Amino acid sequence: MVTKTSVAPKTIGALIDELKKIDTRRAVLAVEEKALKADRDLIERDIIALMDKQDTRIGEGKIARASIVESEEPTVENWDTFLMWARRTNNLHLVQRRISAPAWREIRALKKTETPGIGVFKKRSLSLRAV
Repeated sequence: MVTKTSVAPKTIGALIDELKKIDTRRAVLAVEEKALKADRDLIERDIIALMDKQDTRIGEGKIARASIVESEEPTVENWDTFLMWARRTNNLHLVQRRISAPAWREIRALKKTETPGIGVFKKRSLSLRAV
């Protein structure tokens, strides 16, 4: 990042105008970033679908390699049941605006039992590495 140093003192008005120009530029970049993320998500879904169709978990291009990564993620199916269990067993650290997946995995591994009110789904994503 390049920071500018001014020789002459700037006026408040000039600084405010400069700030607005930066905000405008950031807004344009945010729109571009959102479009790029949508493009990336679409391509990632296409790659996963193609890998599934070709019955493979790893693919490689000239500059990158991709592999499908799966992890179990919690999803609350019954909040009342889950919250009663969390209070009774003093596991409220699981509660955020969502279930804390690392804490849930730890309890699941330690107790070797399922958490009441919690279902499981497979989260799939790509791991992308430079070749």
